[in-house]
Amino acid sequence: MVRRRAFAPVNGEPEPLSATLLVHWPVGESAMATEREETSVTFREITREEAWALLDEDARRRLGIGVEEFAQRYHAGDYDDPDDDPDVMWLAMELEFLERNAAAAP
Repeated sequence: MVRRRAFAPVNGEPEPLSATLLVHWPVGESAMATEREETSVTFREITREEAWALLDEDARRRLGIGVEEFAQRYHAGDYDDPDDDPDVMWLAMELEFLERNAAAAP
């Protein structure tokens, strides 16, 4: 789950981070990776509890229900076609990611 908070500066101080950028060229041409560059973007890995809390917050903001209720409704098939509602689709994607990653299980 990649979210804005997962990439916040650590302790309010941005630290340089090495990054490799992949540039995609039109079909038929090759792609190339640039040299590592220093950037001011930093991140910290969030805990599974923080990931579930973020999903709960997102579910409440988008649908007005907590993540437990959303998961129950989603798995029960209460949402006819999750792709029809961008909020449900986004939450379903986040939920399935967290459920499929054993390390992220609550």
